[in-house]
Amino acid sequence: MKKTISFYLVVLVLLGLPLGLAASSLGSLQFLVTNELIYQYNEMAEEKHQYHELISFSSSFKNWSLGLTLRGFNFYKQTPNTTLDNLNVDIYRFYIRYQKSHWKVNAGDFYALLGRGMVLSVLKNEDVLRERTITGGDIVYHRGKLDLRILAGVVTDETEDQKWALAGGETSLEWLKDNYLGLHFSYINDMDSRLQLGQRLTYSLSASGNKLLKHFSYYAEVARLDFLENGSLAEDGYGLYSSLTFNYAHVTCLVEYKKYHHFNNEMNNPPIADRENEVSAISNTEGVRFHVQYALFNPDLRFFINHGRYREYEDKGDHTYGGLILEDLWDRLDISVSYGIKDILYPIRKFKVDLVYQISNRWSLEVSAWDKHYRDGEFYFKEQDHFLQVSLAPVLSLYFLHQYSHNRIMDLNHFYSGGIKLILKGITVIELSLGTVRGGQMCSGGQCFVVPPFKGVKFSIFHIFK
Repeated sequence: MKKTISFYLVVLVLLGLPLGLAASSLGSLQFLVTNELIYQYNEMAEEKHQYHELISFSSSFKNWSLGLTLRGFNFYKQTPNTTLDNLNVDIYRFYIRYQKSHWKVNAGDFYALLGRGMVLSVLKNEDVLRERTITGGDIVYHRGKLDLRILAGVVTDETEDQKWALAGGETSLEWLKDNYLGLHFSYINDMDSRLQLGQRLTYSLSASGNKLLKHFSYYAEVARLDFLENGSLAEDGYGLYSSLTFNYAHVTCLVEYKKYHHFNNEMNNPPIADRENEVSAISNTEGVRFHVQYALFNPDLRFFINHGRYREYEDKGDHTYGGLILEDLWDRLDISVSYGIKDILYPIRKFKVDLVYQISNRWSLEVSAWDKHYRDGEFYFKEQDHFLQVSLAPVLSLYFLHQYSHNRIMDLNHFYSGGIKLILKGITVIELSLGTVRGGQMCSGGQCFVVPPFKGVKFSIFHIFK
């Protein structure tokens, strides 16, 4: 109890600082203060009361900018069903940046993507609760047709039980108008890692271009992963990715190819050459896909069809899907529909439909449904989502979610939850939800995360101090 009181005393003091600010600028000085609080009563955790609060300060003055985020928490978002023994308060993020003319220098916490993520990808991905940063230094130089970047620092995973040291950089040269050649590299070493892969060096060469013959754009990158320590159990690997896009009038065509062999350095996220919400192996995989879209401009209607052929280890198969996207029909209706079958180990069928209807200038209705099912021998998997939301712009949203799982989770087949979202004066967002949530695997941008099931109440508030 004393720890809880101490935590809230600290929070009240911190909240009192921004409450005294009357404006978001003082001459050349610009600043912003935000607060995000999450409270949940989680019946799946042994200690059911859980807190997570972020208080962020950012400011800029001429060529300088500064950011600081303080955190109070007793659970990690990635492991919500585990409550920590203590309420913790720490400096979560900090950065100072100088930018002028051809230079940008960062110190503290920052994100980094080198090339298309073949050698290094440390980015925020809210869909899968990925929130890593590099804590260190980053220098970017741009002048004329030349871009240079060099960085170094430490990466800590979201639950703070793994840590890596890394360095990296890249250079890009515009050798022809809208055409570029690039060199990229990263060096990674374990500080406290489960896999303990040792020192490894990943490097690549890329070529990209736009408006080639007016209608083509392309990207290609070939990479090598070398493990530098003798006796390492990891095997050296390589990666190859390429894409070509053709766009003319109503037609867009895309072809992608990938081949990755033992290509996991724990900090890279190469393109998956598939839908962004699909599972993708990068240890031993190969694939090619063709995507065609035809668009009408009045109404705004797009038809698309996709076919891919993939190998994952020794298994081979196809992924075919298609659908349509209709926007602003009668200035009121948006519809998207897709259906696909991915058959590598066994056929996985997915269907999704989403409809948004603008009832009036302020009232709208959204309805969506999602289905995924497959059979693997005697095992049968089927999940469904049904979602309904009514919104009054720009202040109120009410939603209801029904989820189904053929295989019982928390001794349930059906899951029901609902909530309300309020936006007050454009500076405060309040959300309240309660019920049961199935959880399951979520994938976005080639990264996946298994969301645990939830039963209880969630409350959050986000406020911008002005």
